[in-house]
Amino acid sequence: MVGFWKQLADARRPDGSPYEVPGIGGSRFRYGGGFRWSRQRDWLPLW
Repeated sequence: MVGFWKQLADARRPDGSPYEVPGIGGSRFRYGGGFRWSRQRDWLPLW
């Protein structure tokens, strides 16, 4: 399974919007059986 995400910082700009890391990151998961993941690998923003 693959999931994509955008990373937001806890800090906020003066207008209240969150700081955001540019690009799209993702995670890759491998199912290990028994309702558990056997492996997970993340990658950071693609550009």
